[in-house]
Amino acid sequence: MTLFYNLKKLAAIFFITPILLNCSGESQATTIRSPESKNYAKVAKPGAPVKLVSEASVFINANQPTQIIIELETSELGGYLGIDFIAGNGLEILNTETHQTLDLSNTSLIKFPVTLLAYTDGRYYINMQVRVENGESSSTRTLALIVQAGNGADKKIQFKKMSEADVISMPAQEKISTQPTE
Repeated sequence: MTLFYNLKKLAAIFFITPILLNCSGESQATTIRSPESKNYAKVAKPGAPVKLVSEASVFINANQPTQIIIELETSELGGYLGIDFIAGNGLEILNTETHQTLDLSNTSLIKFPVTLLAYTDGRYYINMQVRVENGESSSTRTLALIVQAGNGADKKIQFKKMSEADVISMPAQEKISTQPTE
């Protein structure tokens, strides 16, 4: 009886093993491309090809309207750029449209004059939601500008560089899985 039972197990192993080896968890679907489909490769970060060229932080006096220039640069040479300026709590954007749309056909450097008013001393942020549309695709990116307000605000932000003595190395225990996540 045990010989028959062992033969059944052996037969099951021989039949099931090849099936399991072919199931790697990957989809076996095929994609058929039409001749007019194009393959676009992006080498940059995902999102709109826009970066902040002006200083990442500006200094203004509290309770005094101050005009600044926000400069953006794009590598897109056609289409439109839409931008929404969103001021943080305690900061107000004056005399400036908070939503603007520009044609990108002639320029890669874009300057936005913005008038700011902070009611109290402190650190504020202007968030910029940028959307680039070129007829074939649309992409977005969010940027932020630091606004430091205060009478006689210190115009130098000191960033402390890390030394090796400041870095604490901790052991990491992680398991790397080759299985796709769902």
